[in-house]
Amino acid sequence: MTTKPTYQLNFRAALMSGVGALAVIGLAAPGAFAQTAAPAAASSSATAAETSQSVMPEVIVTGAKSVAGGLMKVQTASEAMSSVTASAIQEKIAAASPLQLISTLPGVNFGSTDGFGLSIRNLLNVRGLDETEIGFMFEGIPGDDYFNYFPYTESWADNENISDITLTPGNSRLQDPILTASGGELIESVRNPRNSFGGMASESVGSYDGWRTFEDIDTGPIGQTGAKAFLSYSHTSANNYVGAGTNTRDHIDTKVVEDWSSTIHSSLFLSYNGWTNDRLPFLTLAQADKGLATNNFAQFAYVGNFTPGTATPNYYKALEVKKTNVYLSSTTDFELSNTVTLHITPYYIYKLADYPGESLLSPSSIYSGNQLVTAAFDPSFLQGGKLVAQNNAWNQQYQLGINSMLEADLTPSNHLVVGYWHENFRIGNDSYYNLIASNGDIDGTSLSTALKTTSGAIIAGTHYTADSTTNEFYIGDTQSLLDDKLKVSVGFKELIWSVQAVNEVIGATPLVQANWNEALPRILVSYDLNPKSQLYANITTNARMPLIASTYFTDYSTTTGAVSQAANASQKPEYNISAQVGYRYHGPLIIDVNAFYMHLLNHQLSSLQNINNTLVPLAFTVGNETIRGASIEASTRSYAGFSLYGSGQYLDGTFDDNTPVSGTYLPTKGKQMVESPTWVASFGARYDHGPIFAELTEKYVGSQYTSFMNDQGMPAYETTDLSFGYRLPDYKAFSKPVARVSMTNLGNKSYISADATIVTNAVATKALNGTTIAAGTPNYYVGAPLTVMFTLSSNF
Repeated sequence: MTTKPTYQLNFRAALMSGVGALAVIGLAAPGAFAQTAAPAAASSSATAAETSQSVMPEVIVTGAKSVAGGLMKVQTASEAMSSVTASAIQEKIAAASPLQLISTLPGVNFGSTDGFGLSIRNLLNVRGLDETEIGFMFEGIPGDDYFNYFPYTESWADNENISDITLTPGNSRLQDPILTASGGELIESVRNPRNSFGGMASESVGSYDGWRTFEDIDTGPIGQTGAKAFLSYSHTSANNYVGAGTNTRDHIDTKVVEDWSSTIHSSLFLSYNGWTNDRLPFLTLAQADKGLATNNFAQFAYVGNFTPGTATPNYYKALEVKKTNVYLSSTTDFELSNTVTLHITPYYIYKLADYPGESLLSPSSIYSGNQLVTAAFDPSFLQGGKLVAQNNAWNQQYQLGINSMLEADLTPSNHLVVGYWHENFRIGNDSYYNLIASNGDIDGTSLSTALKTTSGAIIAGTHYTADSTTNEFYIGDTQSLLDDKLKVSVGFKELIWSVQAVNEVIGATPLVQANWNEALPRILVSYDLNPKSQLYANITTNARMPLIASTYFTDYSTTTGAVSQAANASQKPEYNISAQVGYRYHGPLIIDVNAFYMHLLNHQLSSLQNINNTLVPLAFTVGNETIRGASIEASTRSYAGFSLYGSGQYLDGTFDDNTPVSGTYLPTKGKQMVESPTWVASFGARYDHGPIFAELTEKYVGSQYTSFMNDQGMPAYETTDLSFGYRLPDYKAFSKPVARVSMTNLGNKSYISADATIVTNAVATKALNGTTIAAGTPNYYVGAPLTVMFTLSSNF
């Protein structure tokens, strides 16, 4: 059991520790440099938080006007880029995750089992590439979980503190410290403290006993220190919509900013998240079809009452995920002259998580590694001659890094960036059994109560530590020509990555090492045809390092001693060459249309596999892939309070190679890539006039394959969301009170929202050498039913 850490902040000491972090931690790790954005001219619906901060595309800071109630921004970068602003976020379900919030952006394919952003049963794809191939940035911090490259954005900042979420599909910013951006980048920014003392509070109630409370307090200027800060806390809970289990989230955000002088500016950000998730089960296509036909998914849900001697697995308490995350970053901007600025961002991340499973063990056939062992246990735990156990899979992570960038205006028309990123990362994984008594009580979740051999050794099929080191050097230059109409940016970064994996399981190779260097050049061009029209084009390269957990360790079955997963130190990183050409129009209509092409080398598809009844990452190596497509995003401006928004994408992704399987190859060349619907589209209508606001959103996701051989897939689906609210008049100490109702899946449709696992083939198939490859079984997530949340909020 873990306890929440407590923190005491001395503003100046804490900020100075961030400024001096280069010396203190010795260039220990990365952090994204400060987003020093010029204030944007905003529409009347934009908030102060939106206009004070924008995203730095490449090496140029640009402002952006928001339209359609914050669902679209006027972008000027030399690349496809879409944003959701604070005003749009504040009208969604209060507990929605960032991935839910971006689901209407062009090309976004997102499905979840939960409307409240509390479940890890979800999947994001952008342009046919899943979330493990997308880079994530969160207030200068790499957002990916290095255990499986999932972002777990639900553990980031509370929605009330988000100032902007921006997606750059197919590309990433030059300066950001990320290892996984072959498919693009998602950037989340946190608001700055307000300029006056005060706070905000909200209470929300919703479906499935959903409840959320949020409070924040802003200090305003703190005496003569030049500092101001905010602190917020939220608690969210909701039951699963089917079966047993309750999901909870406790969250703290705090941010301090200080102007040391007119030329030195600092910020310190700290976020804590404690999360308990009672997961819903995966379903096969046959199970999903049966549930859809009978409108009865309870028959597949995990149960609340334990049955002695059985392990399906189906006992929800044995499958409960617990996660604790702490994020810390500090950014300081030194204006060394009128033309030179230095940005320094050190950061630290701590993560502790347990992803357990449920197992049925025979005392006469228990292995630790590849060795048959004799287990020592209290005979009272025997149930029909078997042992029922929770297989706890604890992983603990530490990241320490720093990102330093120097910007210089060499001439009035030339902007240079030079930077360096360093990171140290460590992960430790302990997988062990804790017995379950016949009444359903679990004998702890710690090593002290774990199942051991008669000699006192822990019984485990997985037990490892790994350390990785990242060094990256980057340089970029932007030249403006033709009276600033033409901008040409060239950039280059050299990524140097190494990993050392120590495996302590009996029989495994004790040490596996790998070292990789990747050269990542890019060129971006934009041309303003007139004040309302822009052309842009780019050719960029990005990479994704191999996933540590599924690449560098050999794991064993604890029931047979056989290898469940073999280490592969020669696995090359994924490399992406991407090209885009686009056109923007900023007139009565706002339009951004682009065509894109991507070629991936050493493409690695991610899924999940069952090792000792615990789900762990799985990576398929499928050779190369070619992706072609086009997307559009459009919005009207507001007329008499009404505005419209729409986005769409056409996608064609194909395997370039046959897929290696069991020493031979499956004939996948030319097949459609999995998780790549041909069509994705969304449409929104919004009304905002006086005290009343409302928004209706329709989302369509086309059918998509879930097997490489294209012999199984999930059907297309549509969902409709609705939000509406009323801005109440001020009353005494309550300022700007708002009441709103948000609903997802308005039609209460039952549908498959995403795949949970993919396979090479869902039907037995002959390989190229004539052998038959047995059929695998894809698994799926069922989408959340109608979810409603009512929120009442007010400033004070």
